[in-house]
Amino acid sequence: MGARRLGGRIGYAVAAAHPGRLAGLVALDSVPSPDVDPVEYRNAARDVLAKGTGALIREMAGAEAEQPPAWLVEHLSETDTEVFAATYEAFATEPPFWQVAEQITVPTLHLLGVADSDPDWWALGQAAAAAMPEATAVALNGLGHLQAFWRADQSVPPIERFLAKISAGRS
Repeated sequence: MGARRLGGRIGYAVAAAHPGRLAGLVALDSVPSPDVDPVEYRNAARDVLAKGTGALIREMAGAEAEQPPAWLVEHLSETDTEVFAATYEAFATEPPFWQVAEQITVPTLHLLGVADSDPDWWALGQAAAAAMPEATAVALNGLGHLQAFWRADQSVPPIERFLAKISAGRS
């Protein structure tokens, strides 16, 4: 299973609850903070409903060092606002990642865009990988969160290596 940001959170929940259903998990720029309070997720859901998905995606894109391509912003902005908000609301009720991380035995690749201005993000990714029995973290240095998604020239090679490794282990 491959998932980006919020989808990674869904991937962790599936991997924890149904490990036999996944051969591996690629979590692209998706490491939950251990300090997030469920209230913050509910506030994020309200923010999505108030501003709309498109406005939040454009806000996120504006914070990137290198602007993402218009097709990506447009594609992400098409996510239904109520669905996007419901995702945050669901996170407010799920078991926190850090409480179940050691139970996630599915091979997992944490692939993180690590901008020069965000060294704590890399430390968090390494901590998440260390908390999981079969996980590794790979830094895509110099890339922001959205860049890690659309810069396939840098994100695809480590994904290919990870998939080859888990495929070899299944034969």
